Amino acid sequence: EENVAPYMALLTHLPNSSPDSCGQKLKAKLIRESLSPMMVKRPLQGSQSDIYLQSEVFAHLVLHKQIPVQGATKTILQLLAKPDTRCAAVTMMGKLAEFCSTDIVNCGAPEEVIRLRSAVMGLEEVFKYDVDYICSCMEWAYPSSDPDSANATTFSADSTPASQGQNTGDVELEHVASRAGHQGTVYAMAEDPLTQTLITASKDGTLIVWNLDGEIKHQTMLPFHYTHAMAVDGQRRSLFGCGVVKPVGSESSDGQQSNMPCIMHFSLEQDEVCGSAWTNPERLTAEEPKLISCIKIMPSGETTTFIT
Repeated sequence: EENVAPYMALLTHLPNSSPDSCGQKLKAKLIRESLSPMMVKRPLQGSQSDIYLQSEVFAHLVLHKQIPVQGATKTILQLLAKPDTRCAAVTMMGKLAEFCSTDIVNCGAPEEVIRLRSAVMGLEEVFKYDVDYICSCMEWAYPSSDPDSANATTFSADSTPASQGQNTGDVELEHVASRAGHQGTVYAMAEDPLTQTLITASKDGTLIVWNLDGEIKHQTMLPFHYTHAMAVDGQRRSLFGCGVVKPVGSESSDGQQSNMPCIMHFSLEQDEVCGSAWTNPERLTAEEPKLISCIKIMPSGETTTFIT
């Protein structure tokens, strides 16, 4: 599946002054065809992959002001209320949160946003990954952060995790410091123990290398993907990242579309960090347009082995 962003952006440039204009007809067709699959009855654990494209089209219609934000959130609330359409509604909400989080927050209907947040927070355990992703995009505090929650992880005075249900003199975590650098949600971080640096990755496509004092040592912008998860192979001086296609389509240096998830490899050798090789890293491209959500380096012999 190709990234729909550049095609949806064209919709705003089509004539749409009258109901019979090509812009209005195309908009009506896109709304109809993006919503109709959402009405199909599915089990809670049904496949979401067959409605990713329609959900992305729906989100871009909202992003480009072709569908009112309040109308979109009302539709999602209605679909979330029914078990048969909840799976589709969660997929729609994920894409809407990814592309339109600011529009939702500023839609002028705070009560509806609160209802939407409550509906998302109340979803079944099978949707835990989706809820995590939506909360991350919307910058909503996840329920498990509530110390009264049954699933909450508490921290003792020495900042070590405490067992649930045990009274170990728990204290609240305190904010120490913040550092500015990224322009989007920070999805991943990894430590390089050799250089004692922290590498962070954001939805804006940036990778930043920080020293122990919280100062930026290096920074680079990835042109085609943002990094959703990272892992360091310190022995072989390598960083691996799960690449997610940026919302706006672009072409790679060899002229091919970089529109598939991938595993990216970055060298951690001192003279190569955030250099030209980081801007266009080695990529192991997925065969299907499915999100690669995590990566872990595995102990091995002469070559790097990882699990995703």
